[in-house]
Amino acid sequence: MIFFDKFFKSAYEAVELGNDYLFGLNGKDVNLELAYKYFEISAAKGFKPAADALNFYFTVENGELIMNPEFEEVYPMIKGLRQDAQNGVAEACYILGVQKLSPETDDFIFNQGLNWIKTAADKGYPPAMYALAKVLFSGNRVPKDEIRGKALVLESAKKGHIPAVAALFNIGEQEIATNILSKMAEENNPEALEMLAEVENDKKNFQKAANLFERAAELGNVGAMFNLALYYEHGDRIPKDIHKALKWYKAAAEKGDATSMVNLGSLLEDGPEDIQNHKEAFQWFLKAAESGYTVAWNEVAHCYKYGIGVERSADKAYENYLKATDTEDPSMTYFNLYLLYADGKACEQNLEKAVPWLIRAAEMKSSVANYHLGLLYKNGVGVEQDGMEAFRRFKISAEGGHPHALYELGIIYKYVFNDPHSAFECFYRSASENIESMYELGTCYYYGKGCEKDDNKAFQCYRKAAEAGNCEAQYEVGVCYRQGEGCEQNFLKAIEWYEKAIAKGNTKAMVNCGILYDNGLGVETDPKKASYYY
Repeated sequence: MIFFDKFFKSAYEAVELGNDYLFGLNGKDVNLELAYKYFEISAAKGFKPAADALNFYFTVENGELIMNPEFEEVYPMIKGLRQDAQNGVAEACYILGVQKLSPETDDFIFNQGLNWIKTAADKGYPPAMYALAKVLFSGNRVPKDEIRGKALVLESAKKGHIPAVAALFNIGEQEIATNILSKMAEENNPEALEMLAEVENDKKNFQKAANLFERAAELGNVGAMFNLALYYEHGDRIPKDIHKALKWYKAAAEKGDATSMVNLGSLLEDGPEDIQNHKEAFQWFLKAAESGYTVAWNEVAHCYKYGIGVERSADKAYENYLKATDTEDPSMTYFNLYLLYADGKACEQNLEKAVPWLIRAAEMKSSVANYHLGLLYKNGVGVEQDGMEAFRRFKISAEGGHPHALYELGIIYKYVFNDPHSAFECFYRSASENIESMYELGTCYYYGKGCEKDDNKAFQCYRKAAEAGNCEAQYEVGVCYRQGEGCEQNFLKAIEWYEKAIAKGNTKAMVNCGILYDNGLGVETDPKKASYYY
């Protein structure tokens, strides 16, 4: 029979016979040798999954065909699933079917999986209904059918399948989704409580969201624990409570959530003194990294760099930073490697070792790396001074919104290229995060450079920069009060702001104070004070 099947059976028919003999399906007894021969026939006809199966299912030991030991461990489970699926058990059909619906799978495998999913969906199994709906919505290798897809999502959601409930929000059925979640929440379903909390969070009902997160967290929902901890840590939505943040991060971390492990470690490292525990922080960072959360190796390396909870070691910092580079975007780690050799904290400064790491990070379009590389080119530190290369690096960084790069770019546009409009745009974009930009923006408004002259806006910008400690802005606020530009004229306030600038050595403010006392403007004439300031 095998001889004729070799010529007359298709690759797909052969692989199915291989499965029948391997798992005892469709009336066949388990027969390892026949299973192997049918997989071999299928593989010879070019069916790659059959070739992969040969390598995974079988091995030869002392000239005898046996099961691969790794496969033998899971064989009873897979055999049970295959037999249950053949008998129409919905859950088994779903488990076997869903993994075959990937866009990368062969058409035969995809259709086999789809048939299993359809069988499970017809039996009312909610995850299968949702899986089938996704296929119908995508139109991937089946006719697109959004109407039936929507009906399946709705039916699956009504049966309590959380991913289907989430999908209702995406297809415009927010009210139905919320009602379903509310009913599930009444029964203390932790996933429903967490999702309702997300809904309330989006509505900015933060206290209500926190209450729902807390209910879900107490029922063991890890996502709710993490979100509740974030609420308590940052205090921008509910009253800040670091101890409660610590409690919920720890609860989530103990359930294996790697992000919570890192956040917990950060609180134990930098939080209030009464909760600091550097050794424990290091252990949580290490546990997160060893669990597969690769970016956490940065935190482990950071601990070695600064001696946080572990003995300081530049070599071990370097070793662990290297582990953190094994991600899709290692630019942050490359930048950390640059700092390891550039800032002199853990070892002697070595720009020859540092700069190549910075260049690697910058080549990945890292905003912070391009900003720092721009500074090196601007000042000729570690690289040959090159103004145009500095400009290029600042521009790349500015495209990512880096506020200090925008300031540097604005200065170049203002003083090198004489392009006031581009300078204004850079200062405007970065003013809220860069005090020097806020001062420069005020100057743009004051003189009408790159924008319409506006004394009120100029004064507001100067005042913000001055309150943040910018010396030049403090002087300009004094000028505005003295001349009544953008504000009501007030010589006493002018003197007040001049004196703030004088304390930082601003000579223009000294001269102006001298003029006020010399001429008795807002104060009694006082030649001695005038002479002092002059």
